[in-house]
Amino acid sequence: MNDFVSVAPISAHAAHDPNPPRVEPILKGDGWYPDIDLRDVRVVLRLDGTVTDARLFDAVVEGIAHAADVLHAWRVKCEASGAADLAATHPRQVAGESVQVRRYRRAVYGWAHALVLERYRGYDTSQSGTRRVDAVALSPDEARRDAYWALGDIVGRRRLTVEAI
Repeated sequence: MNDFVSVAPISAHAAHDPNPPRVEPILKGDGWYPDIDLRDVRVVLRLDGTVTDARLFDAVVEGIAHAADVLHAWRVKCEASGAADLAATHPRQVAGESVQVRRYRRAVYGWAHALVLERYRGYDTSQSGTRRVDAVALSPDEARRDAYWALGDIVGRRRLTVEAI
């Protein structure tokens, strides 16, 4: 049995808005987690203009939500112990900033990067283009691994890598 679904065509005007809504570059944290600057995300992840601000915003929002979900139980314990914010959960600083804040950003950036990579694998689908992308680009799985390692580092969970033989 075959199913067929038909949808109304999208007009050219609706498909491409020449003046997309402006996306604020700073995503405000909730006071416990730090703010995320989309300009910094773009630089760190080396994203060019093919990833629109709106799509980057969406991926980073999901990264923030996912990190918060994974850290929820740990955060509740930390707040019960008197931690006013993420930075207060660990005394160490690197380059004048809490390592926990840096790890949180790495987790958010990693998750957002995985989402972006899945959508923008590359426009050159020729064999040479695929080899070039594979040689240079981080895979979505590697970006997710980096994000989960960062979240594990925040809560103090040791890393373990196992390979099946």
